[in-house]
Amino acid sequence: LAPILLADNNEYWDIPQISGGTAQINLNWDNNKVIFPRYPLTEIRVVNYAATLWTDRGGSATGDIYNTGSITSGTVNSFGFFTFGSLDWFVAQRLLSFTAQRKQGFTSLEWVAGNENGTKSYEVERSENEKDFYGIGSIQALQNLTQNKYHFDDYKALSGTAWYRIKSIYPNGQVAFSTVKAVTENATSESSFYVLNNPVHQNIYIAATGIYTGEYDYSIHNAAGQLVQKGTINSTAGGINTIPLETVITKGVYILNVKNKLYRMTQRLIVQ
Repeated sequence: LAPILLADNNEYWDIPQISGGTAQINLNWDNNKVIFPRYPLTEIRVVNYAATLWTDRGGSATGDIYNTGSITSGTVNSFGFFTFGSLDWFVAQRLLSFTAQRKQGFTSLEWVAGNENGTKSYEVERSENEKDFYGIGSIQALQNLTQNKYHFDDYKALSGTAWYRIKSIYPNGQVAFSTVKAVTENATSESSFYVLNNPVHQNIYIAATGIYTGEYDYSIHNAAGQLVQKGTINSTAGGINTIPLETVITKGVYILNVKNKLYRMTQRLIVQ
């Protein structure tokens, strides 16, 4: 038998030997009552605690790890504690990359996902204020363990700045969100360096065009002149840099300074 890598620590059953020499153990789960581990369905086994180790007792699981299912062991002659085990790790679905790029009259969104086993679909969401997101399209997940690339074009008119994110939806109704990306129409001047969103919510988005490329140091001071956050950004022409606000920055007025040896920008920010 293959080695057991994982054992369910949410529940187990103490099954004593009443009569006879052997038996088969049937276990079932209901994720709505007790959270079931995110084990790959094909790797689930009945396991028995024997000699200080969880031991594989066989079986082939049926059902859905997000809802209900069951498994029956092979013939056993050792009794005691039983639970669910897995022969392999479950690697959660993850977005490996997500980009949003403004083109001629539309926004092009692309993302790459890895290990989609258990992912139902993706919903593309948009916001005009970085807070209130709404769905603009949905794509079914390919649901395999390889890397998959997805594409969505948003042709809705853009007034100023729009923010986008990808919502991953799972069969049990749970969701997960990607990072947020901002896009804006190209500035009319050949070279510009400016903050896209003001007031600010959670992130500062800085756009750079033309000559404003390279590494910049930034600092954020509160209304009393105290330094509350600092760091660096790497600006590329036509790109948008994201500065996530740290938790110490609460609602109020702040001053953002961004500079390198050649250029400097100072911007008054309102954090909401």
